Amino acid sequence: MNDLAPVLGITTMFAFGAWVLRTLILSLRDRKIADLQAELQTRLLEKFTSNEELLGYLQSDAGEKLVQPLREQGAQSPYGRILGAVQVGVILLCAGGACLFLDGRLPFDDQRGFLFLGTVGTAVGIGFLLSGAVAYVLSRSWGLLEPSREA
Repeated sequence: MNDLAPVLGITTMFAFGAWVLRTLILSLRDRKIADLQAELQTRLLEKFTSNEELLGYLQSDAGEKLVQPLREQGAQSPYGRILGAVQVGVILLCAGGACLFLDGRLPFDDQRGFLFLGTVGTAVGIGFLLSGAVAYVLSRSWGLLEPSREA
C-alpha cells in the first residue's frame, strides 16, 4: 500500500483539479450566456412604448420564442438534477465496487486502503442513487414532471 499511496494521491489531486477547472469554465460560460440574453431582452423591451404594444409582441410567434426558454428552463431542471445524481451514484458505486473487488487481490502487504475507498465509494454512490430517487418521487408528486416525459 505504501507504493500505491503516492500514485492514488497524485491521481486524486489531478482529478479534483480537473473537476474544479471544468466547473469554473462551465460556470463562466453559463454566466456569459445569461448576461448576453438579459442584455438582448432588455434592449428589446426598451423599444416598446406602451403596454399594449408589449402585450401584442409577447403574444406573437416572435414573443413566444423570447419567453419559451424561460419556460423550458424551469421544466427541465428536475430532469437534470435527477439524472446528475443518478450518474454520479452509478459511477461511485462502480468505483467503490472495483475497490472492494481489488481488496485482497493485489500483491501488496497492506491493502486496507482499498477496503476503505470501496466502502466509502459504495456508500456515497448509494446515497446519490437514493437522492435521485427521492428527487424523482418529489418532483412527480409536486407536478414538476410532465406525464409525456416520464415514460
